[in-house]
Formats: sequence, structure tokens, C-alpha cells
Amino acid sequence: MRSKLQAERDPQTVDAGLRHDLMHALSLLPLNERTAVVLCCQNGLSHDEAARVLEIPLGTVKTNVLRGREKLKRTLAAWGPN
Repeated sequence: MRSKLQAERDPQTVDAGLRHDLMHALSLLPLNERTAVVLCCQNGLSHDEAARVLEIPLGTVKTNVLRGREKLKRTLAAWGPN
């Protein structure tokens, strides 16, 4: 039996409307933030791994992930429940 956390991370178990909203909100992020968020939060890379892949400083990756996630939260919260 899968745990609740595993189900929450599995994109197949997320509501289709929420998945659409999330993908749209991601598309609104600046490319550098979107790339860092996708690599670290969606693909599971560590900040160190993402820094090596992107060939940018670790601090830049951390900043881009933090800013991107905050913008996603604000965007999704502003859209509210459908």
C-alpha cells in the first residue's frame, strides 16, 4: 500500500485541473527559475546536482528554486479553488 506522501508526489494521482494549473503557473516563471524548480522539485535533483547540470553556482540554484516556488505559491493561491 502506498503512503499518502507517495500518492501526493505521483503526478498520476493529482487532480487533472490542479495539474493543468500547476503547469500553467510553471510556464509563467522566468526560464531560470522554472528550470531550477523543475530539476529540483519535479525531477528530484539535489541543488548541487542541478548546479552542475546547469553550470551555475549552487547559491544561484537555491535562489532560483526559492523564488520560483514562492511565485508558484502566490500564483496558485491567487487563482483560488476552481
